[in-house]
Amino acid sequence: MVPFFAIKLLQFLSLSPHIQGTGGQGNRLNAVIEGGIFRDNILFNFIHMLESPVTDLHNFDSLPDNLIVDREDPIRVLILDLLLSNTELRGTTFAHFLLGFDTKGPLEKTVLSNPVSDHTCFHVILDHLDQDVENFAGSPLYNDHPHLAERCYHLVYALSANPKTSFPTMTYLRQNHNFFKKHLEYLPIGPSFETSVGSAPQQIDLQFDLMGNYSYNNRNEEETEFISKIHCRAWLLKSVALELHTSPSKKQVRQTQELLHLLFSSPSVSERTTLLFFPRPFSPVVVLTVFFCLPSRGGL
Repeated sequence: MVPFFAIKLLQFLSLSPHIQGTGGQGNRLNAVIEGGIFRDNILFNFIHMLESPVTDLHNFDSLPDNLIVDREDPIRVLILDLLLSNTELRGTTFAHFLLGFDTKGPLEKTVLSNPVSDHTCFHVILDHLDQDVENFAGSPLYNDHPHLAERCYHLVYALSANPKTSFPTMTYLRQNHNFFKKHLEYLPIGPSFETSVGSAPQQIDLQFDLMGNYSYNNRNEEETEFISKIHCRAWLLKSVALELHTSPSKKQVRQTQELLHLLFSSPSVSERTTLLFFPRPFSPVVVLTVFFCLPSRGGL
């Protein structure tokens, strides 16, 4: 419970106008933490909390719903909310320090390091997103922790879209993870998110009226989890759109062609079975259309 309220306090402090620097020139909280003797301890503890979910959840039962977003994974979801709220601020913030950016110089000149030499919260987040994403018999993050996965994909997009962090983020994702192609290829785009190989895709009752209102019925899944899974795909598609616009024209021709193929080609029958894709009309473009009919959350 103590880490939960400590993170909440840091979030309130970091967003306070008294803490934020004038003219978007940095953040006092970041300066205090980076210049303090507990700098490395703070980074280590955030990494540790992100790596593993809380196992003892009864302490969170007494917290009101307006204070806790995800009762199954309260700490990690709260950390992602802290990172997201701080990356939306102007200037250098506490989040950039946790994510491995060079906060002593211009953020756009950062070269994000290899996790072997300098492990950061950004590396942990990418590890979580990559885990089992190519293995449908495994437990990918979007299936086991959809609220957390939604925020992770949102953070990738936020860092890619921000002019100060876009270049180092997208360069790292492109060169070290092949992130955009891998996730676009393996993240299911239909409304079935079951990962058991050999099982039939689960039909979901999703009905729309002429005004764009919808009704959802699935006994095995909360409506909020379903919405988070749709948001995962939407944030990924928005990130891919940025990649297509910003890829170096000559060096990235093959990668751009691969992304366009994944976006607009029709999957074969074997791909539909193996990857649990629904037949068209559930193309990525249609998924985006469905997404924009869902309740907006987090600035989408």
